[in-house]
Parts: sequence; structure tokens; C-alpha cells
Amino acid sequence: MSSNVKFLWSDGIELEPLIKRMESFAEKFHLQFGGITMGVYRFDPKNPYKLEWRRDGKLVHQYIDKPWKVNPLSNPEFKLLSWHLMGTEKLRYYEDAGWPQPEWFSCIINHWPEEGFPSIKAGKVTRFMLNFDEELDKAGWSSGVDSQEAVVKRAIQRYDQIQELFTLLDCDEVNGYSDSFGEGTCEIFRFAKTGQQILMKHLEERRGRHKYEMDWRVVIDP
Repeated sequence: MSSNVKFLWSDGIELEPLIKRMESFAEKFHLQFGGITMGVYRFDPKNPYKLEWRRDGKLVHQYIDKPWKVNPLSNPEFKLLSWHLMGTEKLRYYEDAGWPQPEWFSCIINHWPEEGFPSIKAGKVTRFMLNFDEELDKAGWSSGVDSQEAVVKRAIQRYDQIQELFTLLDCDEVNGYSDSFGEGTCEIFRFAKTGQQILMKHLEERRGRHKYEMDWRVVIDP
């Protein structure tokens, strides 16, 4: 089960400042650039970014450093730019899978306008996504992988970091979803410059959510 987070800009952001701000964020929180491709752990700090585009009807990719230098967003064949931020905490789930480090955030710019998923406008990023394995709305429920205390600690860390990224990336809004509800059905949180805000009560109070706690979403209307 996983969570996904959408960072949205109405006018877009240039690729270079977006990536450089994410790199400074990773450095602050001691996250390393790595990757998991087709179930295989991959770590190449010299070329951590996966660039993917459609060529002659086929998807092709390469791993590069400094992707803004090849100006991928201006290429009409561009489909995806992704990278992974790996944590340092040892987790049994990842060790059992043969990965030496746990994935903290999967970072994605996924541009498929023909399928209703546009992320680029006029050569700028308008939608940037983070994915991670755990569900913030279920933090504190029983877990077969780690103690409830460890799961809640990670949930609070990620929740705080997403709020920090909202400010750092200077986006218009951030929407969070989890597999419990599905994207587009129920936001588990929303941080925005204007309009409605949605906070997660249990994480704001630095605790886990009780399994039958129904009022865990705090909706703040403008």
C-alpha cells in the first residue's frame, strides 16, 4: 500500500531550479540518490536521473546527470523523468528484497497528455509527483514489517518534509492521496496558497491514527 503526492503549479517551474531545490532538500535530510528499476536495486550517484521518451513508437530511456542540460521538456517525445531518494534507516522489508537502502521518496515527472496526465506546459513543469510505500492515513495501525512507533515516526517525518517542500518548491498547491481511497476520490491532505486546506489531525498532533478514528481530516475553508 502506498501514498502519492502531487505538487502543482499553474504557470509551471523550470526544470533546473526544481531539481536543484530537490537536491538541496535531499542533502538537508541525508537522503541519497539511487534507484529501483524493474525490481532491481540500482545506485549510480553520477547518473541518478532516468529520462524516458517515445521514439519510433517505442519507449527508450537513459540515465543521466543534470537532465536540464539536454532540455528534455522541449522535446515532444518526452514522457518521463524520474529519480529516487533513498533513506539510511535499515528496514526489514527492503533488506528481505535485497535492497541495501530503503526508498524514501520516488520522484516523478510523468507526461502523458494523451491519457489525461499532462505535466508540462510551455517547457515548464506543472505537475511533479512523489510516491512512497506507506499510507499516512493509516500511520499507527498494526504493521507486519515494523513497530507501530517506527511507522508513526516515518509518517510524521514525511508529512513534515512534504510541507517543507511545499514552501521550498513554491508551488500553488500540494495534494496527497493514499491507496485507501485512490487518487481523485479523497485527498488525505491539501496545502495550498489559496482555497481550502486539509490537514491530518493525528500527524499534526504528532501521533498515530486510531483505527476507528473518523475525524482525522481537518478541513479549513478560506
